[in-house]
Amino acid sequence: MEREKVVVTGAGGMLGGAVVQCFSNHFDTIAMSRDELDICDKVVASRAMEDIRPDIIVNCAAYTNVDRAEEEVEEAYKVNSIGPLTLATISRRLGILLIHVSTDYVFDGVAGQPYPEYAQRAPRSIYGKSKALGEMFVEESGCDYLIVRTAWLFGPGGKNFVKTIFELSKQQKTLRVVNDQTGAPTYTRDLAQALLELWRVRARGLFHFTNSGPITWYGLARYIVEVSGQGKEVIPVTTDEFPRPAPRPSYSVLDTTKYQLVTGKRPRPWRQAVEEYVAKLSEGWSSR
Repeated sequence: MEREKVVVTGAGGMLGGAVVQCFSNHFDTIAMSRDELDICDKVVASRAMEDIRPDIIVNCAAYTNVDRAEEEVEEAYKVNSIGPLTLATISRRLGILLIHVSTDYVFDGVAGQPYPEYAQRAPRSIYGKSKALGEMFVEESGCDYLIVRTAWLFGPGGKNFVKTIFELSKQQKTLRVVNDQTGAPTYTRDLAQALLELWRVRARGLFHFTNSGPITWYGLARYIVEVSGQGKEVIPVTTDEFPRPAPRPSYSVLDTTKYQLVTGKRPRPWRQAVEEYVAKLSEGWSSR
């Protein structure tokens, strides 16, 4: 029996690489990096999908530089809003399932309790606004879709907080990390598996997925230093002490209850995922 075809856009990125690796075990997977497919070019993207005729598109392509987006507004909206709309339009026309990955930045971060899927979008940054618009475009397109919001990604193949702290702890005696932003870290390999689990149960609509357990960036940094055996001091500071161009949500924990009910799976604790990844970094993982 011929396997279904999956196109992974943004395949050269940290999440895209994890999705390609995970989905390749179950599908005929075509990895397409930014250089290989511009999701904002309707003509090029249409021609590519007409030639490939995939059953599923997993869109991991995104403009993710949160601070730079405050200046490169047009580019952020182009990739995070127009790109998903282009893929959704093509998916509707060709009968393709579109799996689109979004972010906790679509919320304002003032709730103080985990955000369910139905919480009102209230993004504060250009990045968050562009991702929120991308979600709405997909929802209103009429295509067969699955949107999965996630947060605080880390994993092999890209720049991320866990890797940065791991490397800085080998170079510096003390680290200063903000302690007034709370979220839930997410291992890219766990998220890729979650996307697969949602596909298996034919889930549609909007879902949240992160590893389980809330933590601040400071708390996460302390744990990274602890499991890496560096023994360096981590000092808690406020966001105001480290001003950045783009506002960050002070609390952006996502409620994953819907994912658990639909799939019957519980996201593993972020500590287990971080420990696994740090162990790989300590081994000098070639794809770190």
